Amino acid sequence: MARSTSSRGSSTRSAASLPEAMLTYNVGLVGGGETLEMGPDGLRVTATGKTNIIAPTAIARGDLRALTPEQIERTKAKMAAIVAQSLPGTKAEMSFDPAGYPPMAPTEGNRAADQAHSVNRDMGLPEMAEFSPEKRGAPTSTSSPGRRQLGPGGSGSHAPGETVDIPTIFKQAKRAAILMSRLARERR
Repeated sequence: MARSTSSRGSSTRSAASLPEAMLTYNVGLVGGGETLEMGPDGLRVTATGKTNIIAPTAIARGDLRALTPEQIERTKAKMAAIVAQSLPGTKAEMSFDPAGYPPMAPTEGNRAADQAHSVNRDMGLPEMAEFSPEKRGAPTSTSSPGRRQLGPGGSGSHAPGETVDIPTIFKQAKRAAILMSRLARERR
């Protein structure tokens, strides 16, 4: 979901039809007011207004991740149908960033006992289990074997209250350094 603009809101009567297995979507940036300007990077919103008005303009930017191209297209179509049901006196538009996240279906490559497993063994750490597609970042699902699960431990998955287990940063840095040095020696 790259960009959704709204003038005085839109209906969510069909939102219940969106959820599917292994599909995630969220809004991470919201702004609204009497005036509204999106920054050139698409990551900043500047708005003006008062607390006693109905904001005539609002914008929401979000993220859409799915297992297959078909699931992405199906979800986009459902979202477009919801946006088309604007409430009386309102108008909503939705657009999607063409670059968006790629589908993130599990592959044999990211299931395999790969280079990261050998680094774990050499460090005396347990083997890494397969990571659920809905919990991993999209780029890791399409990466070559061994280029996954290198972030720090913690909880909350990019949500309010997210925590990072600081001691895991040192372990992950060592794991990443060993893995990168091994990959650098490989023939291409």
